[in-house]
Amino acid sequence: FFAAVSAAVFLPVMWMFFLKDYQRQRVMTFLDPEKDPFGSGYHVIQSKIGIGSGGIWGKGFMEGTQSHLKFIPERHTDFIFSVVAEETGLVGAAIVICMFLFMIVRVLSISMETREASGKVICVAVAAYIFFQFFVNSAMTMGIMPVVGIPPAHIQLRRVITAYIHGDAWSCEQRRNAKIQSNRRVINA
Repeated sequence: FFAAVSAAVFLPVMWMFFLKDYQRQRVMTFLDPEKDPFGSGYHVIQSKIGIGSGGIWGKGFMEGTQSHLKFIPERHTDFIFSVVAEETGLVGAAIVICMFLFMIVRVLSISMETREASGKVICVAVAAYIFFQFFVNSAMTMGIMPVVGIPPAHIQLRRVITAYIHGDAWSCEQRRNAKIQSNRRVINA
């Protein structure tokens, strides 16, 4: 109860005195992007049109009208999920989501299997990193979250640092496997 009353008092004060005009505009665009369809709401509107126009099976590889006629801005980074959904449809978008979930589950399973505390922390951090980037990006392209400019790391090929981070998770698994094999040699000897 106290939190609800505090929020009811604090939010209008924050809106009036702490937020700058461009920040208020972002909040208003997030709540109703159709209010400014040629300005700040343009990105989200075009992204949702692209996702919806993909239908169930999509328009085909390199056949997306919204993306290739450049209606979707930043289609190679921030709005790449809407391009994938337009070209591959609901089925392709679901496959991409399942691949990301598989990757997250795999990294978390590595963290549960490793014995080193640092390895567990690295794997959980990598899983959180993947989840956060993918969730924010896909929710942003669907209009569920405000546009913040976070591209999903694995759809882009130029993310070398992401490959490095996943190398850390993979090395935790390799170290665990090496310890298991050395323990088997000791037991068999």
